[in-house]
Amino acid sequence: MWKKPDEYVEKLKKYKAVLSPDFNMYIEMNKTLQIYNTFRNRWCGAYLASKNIKVIPTLNWGDENTFEFCFDGIPKGSIVAVSTYMVREHNNHADQKDFFMKGYEEMLRRIEPSKIICYSEPFPEMQGDIIYVDYELSGWKYLNKKSLDLPLHNKRGIIVNKTMLQPENFNKIYSLEGSGSAYGGK
Repeated sequence: MWKKPDEYVEKLKKYKAVLSPDFNMYIEMNKTLQIYNTFRNRWCGAYLASKNIKVIPTLNWGDENTFEFCFDGIPKGSIVAVSTYMVREHNNHADQKDFFMKGYEEMLRRIEPSKIICYSEPFPEMQGDIIYVDYELSGWKYLNKKSLDLPLHNKRGIIVNKTMLQPENFNKIYSLEGSGSAYGGK
């Protein structure tokens, strides 16, 4: 998407909305690279929006030092997307839950999102109008199915496949994703 965005425009126009790409913001990453990845996320989202594609901003942050820029460009009341996948305990990143939750709370305070799409299971203490997207059932192994023969909802959340279920009231659209460490540690 970053290197050749025009190759994706026609494919992405088929969807009601798309998430802006997640460019990682690892906590040990140089601040310049973190700012650059925030820029790339916003640029891709703005480019897709300029092609009449609804974009839901994916939000990403590192430690508290990234809060000064990682929420820039996202209007208050937007629908946003986040991911808990890399900070879930089963992925050996449980030590980063605190970083994630600090950023999540800051996101709630600054953006006051109308809805939050959470890719992977939300933490119990996460507040807001959360739409849970089941990571396991929305992965690559289901992408080649000719038809969507899975239930569209299961007890754990929404399943994303060739078509993504989305709330009908997407009005303010513009996001970044996740958190985590390239090394899987502090």
